Amino acid sequence: MLVFFAIGVLGLPSAGTKIAFWYTLGLVSVDCFHVIRQSFGVLQLFKRRAEASFPAFLSRVDNYYFMSLFVLQLTTFVNGIDNNFDGRFDPANPFSQVMVVVAVILFASVVNGLVKAWRSPNSDKEALLEVFACLLLQSASALLVVYRTRLYTASLAMHFVEYHVLMAPRCLKSELDLSKRVDRIAAGLRRHRVVFYAGVVVVAAAVSGGTLLNVVGVAVTNDLSFGWLFVNLFNGIFVAHFFADAFLWKFHEPYYRKTLSPMFFSARGKAAKRRESRSRSRRSTVDNR
Repeated sequence: MLVFFAIGVLGLPSAGTKIAFWYTLGLVSVDCFHVIRQSFGVLQLFKRRAEASFPAFLSRVDNYYFMSLFVLQLTTFVNGIDNNFDGRFDPANPFSQVMVVVAVILFASVVNGLVKAWRSPNSDKEALLEVFACLLLQSASALLVVYRTRLYTASLAMHFVEYHVLMAPRCLKSELDLSKRVDRIAAGLRRHRVVFYAGVVVVAAAVSGGTLLNVVGVAVTNDLSFGWLFVNLFNGIFVAHFFADAFLWKFHEPYYRKTLSPMFFSARGKAAKRRESRSRSRRSTVDNR
């Protein structure tokens, strides 16, 4: 945070220099990589909740697919170097053409893996539809940035929805200790969820509707040095939270798996309950015969 603050105050790096390009490309790479990696992780959560029999190769292919979108996003950004970094997809670019073919093949492979899981005898069709819907929405969000770099902020809508998916079990379902003030507040919000979400909508409307953005926009227009400082302050916040996320969601490590899994993967999860109910129904039908 302090480093980015200093960069903003000093007005570094100077616009138009080579280091300015690499500095901006580095920040864009970190931003896009964080969003893409979160999409991959949340898709795995949906797949795990489905408790279906997915092909062993599917997780690797998921990863390769999202990484191909990441490469396409950076390619679009580089295309906008000479246009005030307003990158747009160039269908005539040979590298872009190759990457599109790679992304399409990988997407088809992911869909093929989901279809195989769908065809398995005990698959939960409703849960698999949720996985497929998640994949489509994540792809559409990422492709906005592939089409045009400045649509990055619009693509973050899906990113925030994913955060809600990650945090909802902790905020709305985990056990609370009412002797603590924070947990008492959380309990109140749970009882009045409409009020909580209404507050979120009001804040979002205030920001996206122009109230905050207009104030900042006017200040940036009138003072470019303030604009650069503002941008770098946000860059510092973003990068700091990227690192925080990297340590918070390590499901592959025993400690995090033990503490986080009960919230996301109940032994008697929704999908498991539905399958058990169908199984009991079939057994009852057989017994009646």
